[in-house]
Amino acid sequence: MSWRSAAAPFLPSGDSGAAMSGQDRIVAFMARRPAQTNSNGHPAGSVENAMRTFQLLRDRRSIRVAELAAELGVARSTAHRLLALLSAYGAVEQEPGTPTYRPGPLLGQLGLSTLRQSDLVRLIHPYLERLSDEVDETVHFSVLHGRENVFLDSVECRRQALRVTSRVGVSYPAHATSGGKALLARMSDDAVRELFAGRGLDGCTDRTVVTVEALLRELEEVRINGYATNWGESEIGVAAVAVVQHTSRGDAVGALAVSAPEQRLPPSRLSYLARKLHEASDEIGVLIA
Repeated sequence: MSWRSAAAPFLPSGDSGAAMSGQDRIVAFMARRPAQTNSNGHPAGSVENAMRTFQLLRDRRSIRVAELAAELGVARSTAHRLLALLSAYGAVEQEPGTPTYRPGPLLGQLGLSTLRQSDLVRLIHPYLERLSDEVDETVHFSVLHGRENVFLDSVECRRQALRVTSRVGVSYPAHATSGGKALLARMSDDAVRELFAGRGLDGCTDRTVVTVEALLRELEEVRINGYATNWGESEIGVAAVAVVQHTSRGDAVGALAVSAPEQRLPPSRLSYLARKLHEASDEIGVLIA
């Protein structure tokens, strides 16, 4: 539709038909634009627009300001203000130098209590207890949330006075954890580059990989070995080994990890722990559709 045909009905009364400027047309159009309503016919407020934004981010990896404005039926400036406010609370985060936004850490943290009580965690927990007793170390179940590895369940070893404690509810940069690297290794190199695009890799310790290319080299080793390791990369003095937890169809749903003080996890113990992790993952996997 041309500007002329759209603007014609909005000429001010008493106007003799003189041409309106582009700015006048925009002002006239916005002044008569009907208010956005929800499914019940009530005006959509800022809270409802925020909830709708979360639904869109649930279904997409990211959203641009113009796309959100179109979905909500609001001006781009309104969509931008909404995203800026959500970003200030950590609900979304902007990709540097672009008008694109992704889910922020707050959304993962808010969903953690639901995930913690999910059928999946309840199903896995007895296997974590058994695995912990078998290897005499602390074991974890974690999931990948964006660039973070989020711990949903842990079982501390019972017989070791010096042990790694539970990490439930804690998140670390995925590239600094064994579970995170096991899950990142399931992605293509291009997908990993996109995930970390425009941002450096945070260094938790002086052992953490801090470049994408170094991470990609390590992920290739993970694919070859069938397990991922962490040698003091998230916390000094803590080592870990992890494998992917899959469904009966082979889809990844998280990672199983064994963690221990570094002195109790020498490289010579890796094959044994990786084998026990794979055995547990296979047992659990047949139960998950």
